[in-house]
Amino acid sequence: MESVYQQLLETALRYPEKSAILKGDRNISYRELVGRTNAVARALVAKGIRRGDTVLVLLEDKSELLTALIGTMRLAAAAVPLEAATAGPLHQIVNDTKASLLITSEAVLGNYPALRDLPLHGILLIDEALRANGTENIETGEEHLPRALQPVDDDLAVIFISSGFDGGNNGVILSQRNIVASMKMLSRVMGIDSGFRELVTSSLSQAFGISRSLCLFSVGGTVVLGDEMTNPERVMTDFMRFGCNAFSGSGQTLTLMSMQDGDLLSRLSSRVNFIELDNAPPEMKEKEKEKLLDVYPHAQIWVRYALAEAPFLTFLEFRSERNKMHTIGRPFPPVEIAIQDETGKTLSRGRTGEIAVRGDCIAAGYWQSNQVRQLRPRNDQWINTGEIGFIDRHGFLHTRGRKEDIIHRGTTSILPSEIEEKIRRAYPDCEIYVIGIPDPTGELGEIPVLCYRSANGTMINPSEFSRTLPRGFNKNMIPRIVYRIDSFPGLESRVSRSELRKRILDRAEFQQPK
Repeated sequence: MESVYQQLLETALRYPEKSAILKGDRNISYRELVGRTNAVARALVAKGIRRGDTVLVLLEDKSELLTALIGTMRLAAAAVPLEAATAGPLHQIVNDTKASLLITSEAVLGNYPALRDLPLHGILLIDEALRANGTENIETGEEHLPRALQPVDDDLAVIFISSGFDGGNNGVILSQRNIVASMKMLSRVMGIDSGFRELVTSSLSQAFGISRSLCLFSVGGTVVLGDEMTNPERVMTDFMRFGCNAFSGSGQTLTLMSMQDGDLLSRLSSRVNFIELDNAPPEMKEKEKEKLLDVYPHAQIWVRYALAEAPFLTFLEFRSERNKMHTIGRPFPPVEIAIQDETGKTLSRGRTGEIAVRGDCIAAGYWQSNQVRQLRPRNDQWINTGEIGFIDRHGFLHTRGRKEDIIHRGTTSILPSEIEEKIRRAYPDCEIYVIGIPDPTGELGEIPVLCYRSANGTMINPSEFSRTLPRGFNKNMIPRIVYRIDSFPGLESRVSRSELRKRILDRAEFQQPK
């Protein structure tokens, strides 16, 4: 059986002295990383952790966070990576995940003393665990751990938690099988190998950043840990300082880097050979993608798309698939995707329906509204995602939004994306979303409402639509109500239409008719 730890161990046997992690002045070799991982695992065993237990991990140091996560998965326990921002609602997370223990540091406890009061069996300080790290032989290090704690395919490995739109906790549960399959998929499809020295800027509390790091470990690459998101100049400086040749992170960070002037951008752009964007939204304009190709002329630029049920769904490489940048790519092998109608019948290519998925990509389960849903489907069982889309004749997937967001106007069903695409072309400088609200007259079921945000002062007046929208555009789809708003509700580049709809309905003039 192949586990996350086994992948790391095999790499350490091939490249024991090679740099696995670079962060600041710290250089951690593969030999040292295995030793640190086993030190954490032994400390967890001493604290009473057993197979199937859940361990929260709240650490500010990214290298320590990666070590703690792998050390937890090493014991067939499930790791729950957290960020400091989640320290407040941790009581609820402990209850939801049935967590037994928290791995943290003295510094974090000093900033959040309430962590000591969580209803856990104990707290493990990372410094204490790592002090026991010796210079053990890589091949015999695992002899010091109980054989009964060796992970198998279906053991839970990691649980990713995020704050839901309703204030509750949402989460995705991945098994050892899910993660190992994703590591192999990424390296095979994207050509990741031991020559990669990658600056990983994404959060390590979510699937993208961790999967990138673990994939690099599995092939003998080097993970360079930089700041998250906001400071493009710092990101660029770290890239040059550590001699990186690859970058992974958000499209926003990369776009901000591309807007910098001067010699630093010029030198950096010539060194970037590989980029992967973190689940860039379909709304990312094609001209923005084209600019990235121009700024980084030697780089492959990949984007990976994900859903809650399938954290590794489709992939797209901008340069080689330039004429498909309006899609969200092709399925990751061995991911299978089908488009189904309301009866579960698979539709032919080009027809729109609900996206269904199956294969090793399917998450072991997920939390939603504080309820655990175990998936663990049979290999031949399709899982419906609630996303609407179609597959074109070349096998590329197009999304059209969530099933729950469909606007029901009389006997007609309208996808918001159909309206948004047309209006975005007329108003390219605006961020635009369409929702359905109850018809105030009570006659048509729902009517479309346009909500937009403008960075440059552009105003949208519905009276102008007859002039700005394409001739022949279905008049039933034209929004008669328009709102300019300051911000859209949502998480991780995805707008919550349900929350946006609630905001609009809370206004007195849009109450449902009595």
